Amino acid sequence: MRTVEFTVQNESISVKDYLKKHLNISTRSIIELKNTEGGLTLNGNKIRTVDILKKGDILSVCVEDSQFLNQALIPYNILYQDEDYIVFNKPAFTTVYKSGKEENNICDTLGALYPNFTFRPFYRLDKNTSGTLLLAKNSLIMQGTKINKLYYAVCHGEVPPCGIINEPISLEEGSVIKRRCGFGGQEAVSEFERILFDGENSLVKVKIHTGRTHQIRVHFSYIGHPLLGDDLYGGKQDKILRQALHCGVCRVNNSAIGKNIEVLSEFPEDFRNAVKIKAALNISDFKEDKFSYKKDP
Repeated sequence: MRTVEFTVQNESISVKDYLKKHLNISTRSIIELKNTEGGLTLNGNKIRTVDILKKGDILSVCVEDSQFLNQALIPYNILYQDEDYIVFNKPAFTTVYKSGKEENNICDTLGALYPNFTFRPFYRLDKNTSGTLLLAKNSLIMQGTKINKLYYAVCHGEVPPCGIINEPISLEEGSVIKRRCGFGGQEAVSEFERILFDGENSLVKVKIHTGRTHQIRVHFSYIGHPLLGDDLYGGKQDKILRQALHCGVCRVNNSAIGKNIEVLSEFPEDFRNAVKIKAALNISDFKEDKFSYKKDP
């Protein structure tokens, strides 16, 4: 087990309230900590969750030992790894979890190589979407982690220089897979900026403010600029054989443990070829987040 220490900065507050309010730890995880020998201590002494903390107190929380994964054993490129997080460069044509008869999935692959490693992805990427996939190495950080992702897409035609697509998304009638925009769906907001137009197709940077299934694919199809390769939503596959969508930037913030991480995943070769990205241009040239959408209170 590994111990993480937190110095109490505010006035009197119960251990339980501190864990919930400042560390975003769930009630279930708090119960697990209570039942773990040495799970919670105050200034080196055993403590109850109803006890009151004072400014300057040091609260120690016990978490699982981190397991460092060996890149030589894993078929997926590790972009970043520390005692709390690991970020994989997910390839296209690979699912995060097993789906139906799909055998090539990250969860089962890691489980076979590391039977004691608990698979905790913060989000999923579609099978044919490439890029950064963030996992937690312990349950403590699952609740306190804030994630900011930037996606990159190649779309048919000349996409406007920038914009916000605010259209609800729901399942298309009669389908269990395909989504549609329209009345009655769940709120969905995508903000975008065009990076380049090669005379035929556009490379765009996208930030999603909601997390609907197929959100970027559905939204750009809705405005008349489907993703290249995305035959489900009107894209042609003459230049790329999968939807041209890549999660290129993953920023992680966890103030409770004092971590700010930025991980980049470069454009895959098939993605570059689809929009004629010059060899000198990289994700780092387009990683800035200038998006300004604010949800109404």
